Amino acid sequence: RVDGVGRLNSDFHTGSYDVVVCALVLNCLPDAAARGRMVAGLVAHLRPGGLCFLVVPRSCLERSAATTPARFDAVLRRAGLVELERRATPRLLHLCLAAGGA
Repeated sequence: RVDGVGRLNSDFHTGSYDVVVCALVLNCLPDAAARGRMVAGLVAHLRPGGLCFLVVPRSCLERSAATTPARFDAVLRRAGLVELERRATPRLLHLCLAAGGA
């Protein structure tokens, strides 16, 4: 089953997804609090051990006055995500993360 992002704003199917993909979305949110809420929402929709694939522009982490790569990693850990794989291109950071430490 594939559901759109609009479902993320509700309790519909909370904890029922094996995979959540969020590509080039977090960088469009207006502030760190909104980005934190989005990450928490992604995790809330995953089953324990479910996978979260994130893609963010490297420039948003490396050249931002509001965050750093270390702060971003800390937000992911606080949300309960464990990094499984990280790949970087000159412009993008690709992360594969697991919910619940699996």
